[in-house]
Amino acid sequence: MIGHSDRVSTYRPGYILAVFGVMAAIFGTSTVFLLPLPGVACIGLLSAAFFPLWLSKRIYKDLLSPMSLMGTVWLSAMGLATLRLTNTQQQWGELTWFVLLGSLFAFMGGCFTVLLVTSLRGKIHYLHLGSGHIPFWDRRRFKKTIWVFFLVCFSAYLYQAYRLGTVPILAPNIRSARLSFALRYIHYLAYLVTVTGFLSYVYLRRFGLKKNISIGLVFILSELAALSMIAAGYVIFSATLIVVAENFVGKRIGLKVIVLTLIAMIIFFTIMITRREAAFSVTEVTNWDAPDQYASFAFPYRYYTIGLEGMRFVIEDAPMHYHYGTASLAPVWAFTLTKDYFDFQVYGTNLVVFTYLSPFYQDFGVPGALLLPFGLGVFSTFLYQYALLRRSIFVIVIYSVVAYNLLFAFFVNHFTRPVTWVVFASLFLFDRVCHSQKTISRLTERMTYPSTNGGTL
Repeated sequence: MIGHSDRVSTYRPGYILAVFGVMAAIFGTSTVFLLPLPGVACIGLLSAAFFPLWLSKRIYKDLLSPMSLMGTVWLSAMGLATLRLTNTQQQWGELTWFVLLGSLFAFMGGCFTVLLVTSLRGKIHYLHLGSGHIPFWDRRRFKKTIWVFFLVCFSAYLYQAYRLGTVPILAPNIRSARLSFALRYIHYLAYLVTVTGFLSYVYLRRFGLKKNISIGLVFILSELAALSMIAAGYVIFSATLIVVAENFVGKRIGLKVIVLTLIAMIIFFTIMITRREAAFSVTEVTNWDAPDQYASFAFPYRYYTIGLEGMRFVIEDAPMHYHYGTASLAPVWAFTLTKDYFDFQVYGTNLVVFTYLSPFYQDFGVPGALLLPFGLGVFSTFLYQYALLRRSIFVIVIYSVVAYNLLFAFFVNHFTRPVTWVVFASLFLFDRVCHSQKTISRLTERMTYPSTNGGTL
């Protein structure tokens, strides 16, 4: 155990409930007083976005807890959205304010519920100690499995490139090439090159580069493959996983590193989108309604806020037909080839992103937009607190994916996307294989010495 007795915090249930009560009062009054004041609403929400960061640092001595990730990103996105800098954005009605703030309040309630239970059990201080040595996968199995995983995923990437005749970044029409570079089922494997890049980084972070040049090559090729698909989300996904995992495997990530990473992501995202939409003007793509000298902010601003406008449309304008859970279970229908029997499309708008709340709201209306975020807060905080104990590299890896999903909740619900569950399944399989010497040995032996007698694995 690592001794950090000077940093250990002990919180009584009363303190936790008091903080939660203050949050409830803030969210309740803001719903009433901020509606007619866009400028004040922006300043107020952006200021409030620092509160979850402070709270996370105060409680966990860490900035990457679910409450800080969701709270900070969600409040800042709401604050910027109230400026309505594109002509597609409209003023929010009271129900929209209630759902957006209420869902965050419910999510934070889930986080505090887990924290309260932990406090009642007297286990808070253990979260600040963790284990001095994180149980890693066996080094040889880890390395072999990375190579097998990489060869499968990179082969899928090369096959798509072969079918298209090029990669999207080199295609004359990048937008069309990106759509074509998504062969059914094959694109799931191609997407997983981002995961191989992440896992290779974890390996190098633990065992070093000096005697693992081949794993360094896997990392480089994986990131280049993700970059060549001209999908900013692929590279940002891999980068986010690396930053979150580094927070547990290495040193705690400070505010300075988070800010610099955020700036780098914004710059990278802007460059990628500008390259992808080179045939169109900024105004055509973003419906930018601010002075031209601020046009460089159009792409990141629209990306950060357009989901909230989509959610406003779902709440206030879209015809309401409850789906009773089927929208939230979209991956099930995709994997069972029955998704054509369901229709979750939002009609009456050309927007295609509606934040993570959309499937919850489509399923159960306002109760779904409150109860399901509460459950998500419970799940993510439980997973996070287990990751803080540093008892399993697998839990840390899984939490890294969950953290990414929370960070980009302002855009879409990644938990209801089939590719996310492909990632979870692949990581689970990766973990199982790394713990099975017989399985990985037979796989690598078969790849190195192909059977000549028709034998099977």
